[in-house]
Amino acid sequence: MAKRSAIDILDQERAFNIDELFFSITDKKGVIQQCNDVFTRISAYTTEEVIGAPHSILRHPDMPRAIFKLLWDTIEAGQIVAAYVKNLAKDGRYYWVLALVMPTENGYLSIRLKPVSPLFPIVRSVYSEMLSIERVIETEPKRRPEAMAAATHRLGELLNEHGFRDYNAFMQTALSTEMVARQEALKHHPASRARGSNNGGGDYAAMERMRLVTAHFAELDQNLQNLFQYLDEFRSMNVLLLDKSRSMLDNAAVIRLLSLNATVAANQLGARAQTLGVVAQSLGEASIHSEQIIAELAKEMNSLVNALSTLIFEVATIKLQSEVSNYYLKEMHSGCSVAVVGHLDSVTASLNILVREVSKRTSAVYEQLSASEMCFAILRKRVEQLLRNVNTLRFVQFAGLKESVSLNGAEAFAVVFEEAKLQIDKTRQECDQLCERVEASQKHIRSIRGARSEVLSHTSAMISWADSLGHAYS
Repeated sequence: MAKRSAIDILDQERAFNIDELFFSITDKKGVIQQCNDVFTRISAYTTEEVIGAPHSILRHPDMPRAIFKLLWDTIEAGQIVAAYVKNLAKDGRYYWVLALVMPTENGYLSIRLKPVSPLFPIVRSVYSEMLSIERVIETEPKRRPEAMAAATHRLGELLNEHGFRDYNAFMQTALSTEMVARQEALKHHPASRARGSNNGGGDYAAMERMRLVTAHFAELDQNLQNLFQYLDEFRSMNVLLLDKSRSMLDNAAVIRLLSLNATVAANQLGARAQTLGVVAQSLGEASIHSEQIIAELAKEMNSLVNALSTLIFEVATIKLQSEVSNYYLKEMHSGCSVAVVGHLDSVTASLNILVREVSKRTSAVYEQLSASEMCFAILRKRVEQLLRNVNTLRFVQFAGLKESVSLNGAEAFAVVFEEAKLQIDKTRQECDQLCERVEASQKHIRSIRGARSEVLSHTSAMISWADSLGHAYS
């Protein structure tokens, strides 16, 4: 176990390839129990030095304390958190990661990947400002809570400025964005260097079981890749929902204002414009009804945005879990892992935890799919209700236009009703676009749900394998 001693901080970054993934497993206090070779290589510690050491040995002084408080508060509440972290290696150099940390039965699992998305530079700037705030306030240990609270408050403000309602929304976007960016970067990344074969001995029966389960991981990864490709569609759906709710409300407000102006003008014309006044009033009432429907529609859209955001995060989570599990298995097969020979019990314990987390998150994905599917169905009904009201608006508008044309001196009314038609047609067009996108998204979800039995068969096989490992080394 390594003890944190004084390290000369160097403004130099350690090499970290985009295709590399690493993980660590800790107990409830953050003491490292297991890790893989990439972890030790990048941190510059040996396996013996990190096992039994607190994870804080990697803490870089450039990291705001408020981020770690946020991280610990989240995982201690039993929730998953994703955070950008600048770590300190044993040689004084640094390396940045996006860490996905989740509670396990006996501790925590942290998976790290190299951050490469456009969000990363923003985060570095945000952290710099947070750190400055903490250092100004934290002149003595007793003011540390005050410093972290101030930095956390500023974090919220900065996230709002960048379009995120809170840290959870930012975290969900960050993980999926980094995963998509990683997938794209891997297309252009040269093949990983060849690894040597394992000639070191050990429990070959267990190693053979690892090789067999690799086939299930490969199939599962393909299933998840098919699911992962829909993330962009769901993200763009979120943007569309937020945009449509605003524009539809604007359209209804314009129609209501036009009807009000027409009603006032009809009253000024007296008895001969009585019919026009009635029509204008009816248009106003229908527009108010539209606003009420759109207000409910906006609520449904917001619920769907939240459901899709959670779904996107769950998909990105399980994809990363699957990839790091597969990566670790390949380390085992190639014999490159120093932990394999003579330490197969520790290796299998790590794989057991990884596999169980994949299975647990798979179930979470399908639960969230059901929630999203229900939100889509409710939204579709609300849009159809709005379309019926749009038809009423169009009928009233046409009657008003016809009446204004037949009445001498009512030319201004024709202009009002023509403008109303434009707003009504815009609302109809937006409803049609929304229905089209909803139908496409529902089709995607049905496709994903169609693969459920196959996905669950792979996760069940992996759980059985994990149980066999547990019995072998219990």
